[in-house]
Amino acid sequence: MNDKHRRIADFITRLAFPDPDIKPTPPRPRLTFLEWSQQVGTKPFVWPERPKQRLGITTRLMTCVYPWRPIDLDVGEPHATVTRDHAIIRFPEPFDPNGELTDACRAFIVEAVKAAIERDGLRRNITWPDPPSDHHGDQA
Repeated sequence: MNDKHRRIADFITRLAFPDPDIKPTPPRPRLTFLEWSQQVGTKPFVWPERPKQRLGITTRLMTCVYPWRPIDLDVGEPHATVTRDHAIIRFPEPFDPNGELTDACRAFIVEAVKAAIERDGLRRNITWPDPPSDHHGDQA
């Protein structure tokens, strides 16, 4: 048996039959991030407040390419222009007294997006600013 084989055999023997006089080191206690940050004296991370979601349209240009564009919504005569790159919506009363979109304005936006889909064949998703379960993330 050469020297290389002897070292491998010694190593395997030490793994299989450890020396009883050598005490293993105890495992370190697991700390949460908050406990660790208090030990090292740093401030714990606080997630920034999430900005309010805006009204927008996501257009599927090709596989895996989904740019999001905000909708330019303003008061005016009912008119909608929805293209690949932008969306302009004018509606007489788009917001209710609470500042949320009216149901009529929502329906107008959905119809405008549907018309754009029929015209150019690109898939689109509407992102609503408030999360009511019946309107959030409508897919046109």
